[in-house]
Formats: sequence, C-alpha cells, structure tokens
Amino acid sequence: MKKSDWAPLYDRLSPFIDDAARTHYRGDRHKGFKFWAVGQVLMGMGLSDDALKDPLELDGRGDLGLDGYYEDADSETLILVQSKFHDKPVAVGNDDLNRFFASLRKILDPNVVVASKNPLAQDAHRGAREAIAKGWTLRFVFVTSGYLSPEGRVFAESKRDETEAIDSVVVRKELEVYDLEKLEEEYKRNLTPARLNTDVTLSIPRQDRHVSSIANFQVLVAAISARELVSAFRDHGYALFRLNPRYSLQQNTINSRIKKTLEDPASRKWFFHLNNGITALCDTFREENGSVHIRDLQIVNGCQTTVTLAKVAPIVEADPDVKVLLRVFEGLRGIPVNISEATNMQNRLTAQDRKSNDPLQQDLKRRFDALLSPVFYEVKRGDWQVEQVQGDPERYRDRQSNVYRRINMVDLAQATLAFLGEPGDAKDKPRSIFENESLYKKVFPDQVRPEQLLLPWYVYKEAERLCAEWTQFSGAPYARFCLTAIVGRELAPSKQLPSAHDASRLAAQADRIVTILRRGQQAITSLVAALDEEYPGHREFFRSGDFFQKIVRTYEAMPS
Repeated sequence: MKKSDWAPLYDRLSPFIDDAARTHYRGDRHKGFKFWAVGQVLMGMGLSDDALKDPLELDGRGDLGLDGYYEDADSETLILVQSKFHDKPVAVGNDDLNRFFASLRKILDPNVVVASKNPLAQDAHRGAREAIAKGWTLRFVFVTSGYLSPEGRVFAESKRDETEAIDSVVVRKELEVYDLEKLEEEYKRNLTPARLNTDVTLSIPRQDRHVSSIANFQVLVAAISARELVSAFRDHGYALFRLNPRYSLQQNTINSRIKKTLEDPASRKWFFHLNNGITALCDTFREENGSVHIRDLQIVNGCQTTVTLAKVAPIVEADPDVKVLLRVFEGLRGIPVNISEATNMQNRLTAQDRKSNDPLQQDLKRRFDALLSPVFYEVKRGDWQVEQVQGDPERYRDRQSNVYRRINMVDLAQATLAFLGEPGDAKDKPRSIFENESLYKKVFPDQVRPEQLLLPWYVYKEAERLCAEWTQFSGAPYARFCLTAIVGRELAPSKQLPSAHDASRLAAQADRIVTILRRGQQAITSLVAALDEEYPGHREFFRSGDFFQKIVRTYEAMPS
C-alpha cells in the first residue's frame, strides 16, 4: 500500500472503529481499534464481545509488550496479541514486530512478570507456561492502523512459521501481521452487497450430474467446475449463506489450507478429492440441457470453500479442471437446522452456532426488533457486520449516547446466568449454556420475552460501568459477573427470571441496583483484605463458587 492510499482507507474504516470505541470504551479510539481489529482476525473463534474484550484488559502499564492473549483449546493454540493504533500514516517495520515477537521471553520470566506489578500479566504468564507444556502452537497476531514497510513485510514473512525449543519442548510459532489494508480485506468478507433472491444457473454437463428422489425430495448431486461457484458468489455474495449458521468465518487454518491447495498446480487437480464439497438447499431446481437452474440457492455447508474459491478467482477461472462436489436438496427449507448441523463438520461449529437457528432465538430476534426502542439481537457471528452495511443500522442508534442498541446472544446468556446465581460458569464456561439443554432452558425458558432478559443485561452493564470506575482494585475487570449475581440474589431470589412486567418494574429501580452493586464492591474489597496472603489471584477468586459464597456471606453481614 502506498502512503497516499492510507487516508481514504482509514476514512472508510473509521466508522467501525468509532462504533467499537463508543460501545465499549467511552470513545477511546485506541482501544476501539484494538477491539475491532482483533475481532476481525479472530472471527472464527466465535468469541462473544465479553470474551473478546476481557483478555485485552492486559494492555497498559507493565503489560510486557503484550496487549492480550486467548486460549483456543479446540485448535490447541495460544494467541498472543499486540495492537498499534495511529490516526496518521505510520510505517510499521522490523523494530515493532521484533519487540512483539520478543515479548514471549518477558512473559515467561517469572521475575520480570512479578516486577511488572500487573496481575493480568501474571495470568498471561501462567497461560503461556501451560500452553508450552502442552505443546500448543503460539500464534502471534499483530494489528496496526498503519501500513507495513517493505522491511516489515520481509520480517513478517520470515517469521510466518517457525519452531523453537522452549523448556525442552519444541513449540511452533506463527506470526500474522494485519495492517490497515489487510484488515479491510478481512472485513470485506462480510460486506458483499446482497440481492433479495439467489437464483443461479450452473453449467453442468449431463454426465457430471445425477438427480434422484430421496424421501420424496429431489436431490441433485454433481461434480461442478469451481468457477461456477465463483460466478454465483460474484452475483449474490453473502446472501448465498443466509441459512448458514456462521456466515463467513474470516481467515482460519482451514481457509488457508484450501487457498494453499488451489495455489499449488500439483495439488489443485486433486481439489475435488480433498475437499468435502458444498451442501445446499433450494426452493426448486430445473435441468435444461447442459445447465441446471436453481431457485433461491442457500449454501448450508461450504461457506468457507466458496469464499476462498472467490478469493483466488483468477486461478479458479483459468482452470476448468478444478472441480467441487455439489449436493442440492430441493424443498427442504422447513428443516435447514438439521441439514446445516449435520453437514457442517469441515469447520468447528460452536455451540452458539447450533442455537442460531433455534425458533426461540429467532422469535427473540423479532421481538427485540419490535421494541419501542428496537435492539439488534445478534444471534449469528458476523450478523451485526452485515447489518451495518446491508441493513438499516441507524434505527438501532441511541441518539443520546450515540451508541447502537445491540446485544450479542452469548453476552446476554452470560449476563443472565450470572444474574441467576452462577457467575463463575457465566464467565468461564459460556459454551456450556448452549451445550447443556437444562442450562439453556434456565437462561432462555420457553416463551421468554426481551423484557425479562433486559433486566439482567441492564444490571450487567451497570456492573461493567462501575467496575470501569473502580480504579482502586486491580481485579475490577474480573468482578462484573460476581456483582451481577449479587444483584440477582436481591431481585430474583427464586433464581428464575421475573415476569416481563416485574422485570420492567425492577429495571426501573436504578438507584436500588447501583446501591446493591456498590455494597457488593465493598464486600469484595473486605474479603480480599481479609484473605491477605491466601488470596489466590483475581482469576481464580472470581471463577470459584466457594469464593462467591464467601463474598455473599460478607455482603450479608454488612450493615444495611
């Protein structure tokens, strides 16, 4: 990217950075950029806003050159993050990248970590040590609003994939650098303009296709030229994936493998055999000589394959021998959840993804949207990003705060579970809410209404606000779920959500809620002081059910 190209690119992305800054950091654009940029890179992990934001609290005095870290047990990877924000064109070279790469040594040195006096750095130290002992990959992610210098590009490429022996363990280290140009590429994958219908005509010779009737439904199975998919995506973009639980999952290991296969002439001819193919639904399809006309094609498995093929379109379009397996089911729109769940095994499908098409969640989405002050309820990963460009985001903007009224399904589930008395699991085990059906029904009971869920959400956001102001206590970022649970004990002692009417009445008692939260802060401060040297550290203290009960007892013993 040329220096002269930076300003228009920065201007295009600034509204999204500003949105993150207003929503999460009271307008701090440095933090807003970091949250937005890391969110683009880690889209495939399916992190809630809370899970994305928490690890980034490490950034600050004594962070040892690291802004955050994420543990991905599914891929056995520890992700280390550094962010550099500039509101003017700045070249990023070897020095910045080398310092980031060298931060690992500081994090692993217990003496340096203790001297930093940053308790979150101590958690990062434990996380790094444990990851190395288990032989996990260390993935270094550097995001910047500047641009890479030629020397920086050479350095990034040289460190893209290497191994190092650490404590007698051979560890794989990967460096990924995302400057403003590359971040826009990541973001654009969710911003392709959509059409209302997705009719396509695919050129498929008769000998390459077969149609049969299975369980009274027509099914097309075909070996199609990959360039047919590229053409369909060029025409319709992400509208092809409306029934896919995840939209596009941005860049991940599987996308990279697909791309690598396509770029290698020797491997490309085997693509049909190496790839799981495409599974799709449609209203109807009709054969005509060497073509198949498909009405309202919806890809429920193969989103990433399709997007990656489009990304390397020149290669695919120049090689008609790149084939893809296609299965199209006619008339199955009534059961898209079963098809998408059963076929979506090529990539990790999170528990949240599996609930994204739940009729209860879809009903909640409609009801949140129908409120007097409509709320955008994000049930699918990437949903809000698509809305910002393809929909009407302004109807969700709060004119007083200039912040969008938006709630992510996982964040709401965590806040509600904490409110109902389980703050440790709410913070550390959000996936269990969607995997454990009884827990899911506790948080999202049948016929639940937005007003019932907005009560714990309001309490949680007030707890978050007070924790941001609680500068005297270094563990404040960990405390908000615990404080939400304390309020829940007072407002919902039955550990069930109040009715919609009662929830609205309780949410209006703002002074009472703030009073309970402040008393909760006092109880936490008293207990931490009493534990003294037996205090186990912020992370363990706030994830433990036993310590939560001790906080409650301390709270109840305090004078009214």
